[in-house]
Amino acid sequence: MQKRVSRVGERALKMRSSFAQSARKSAEKFFDSSEGSYRSRAKNFMQNDMVQCVLIFMIVTNSVLMGVATFHFVDDDPFVKDHFELVDNILLFFFTIELAINLFAYGICDFFQDNW
Repeated sequence: MQKRVSRVGERALKMRSSFAQSARKSAEKFFDSSEGSYRSRAKNFMQNDMVQCVLIFMIVTNSVLMGVATFHFVDDDPFVKDHFELVDNILLFFFTIELAINLFAYGICDFFQDNW
């Protein structure tokens, strides 16, 4: 009985080791920095001229809205205030997505080491 239990235990360890190796290989393939990888695709996407133009437009729009939001008529009118908050939350959502894509594409260390 003891031998049978040890054989079952050995099989379980082998299966777990095999699963861990295949998971590690899948993760390495997913995060590979070669040309066809997801990271490379994310970098290419973020460096696309059209994406850069959209991001610049969003930054300028957000800056203008922040400046206009300091005027009293925004706080006085609930309709205007609600719409300002809606646009602000939409822009925040897209900026968060941009940050997540950049963190994924460049990795945390490379992302924070870049001076720009």
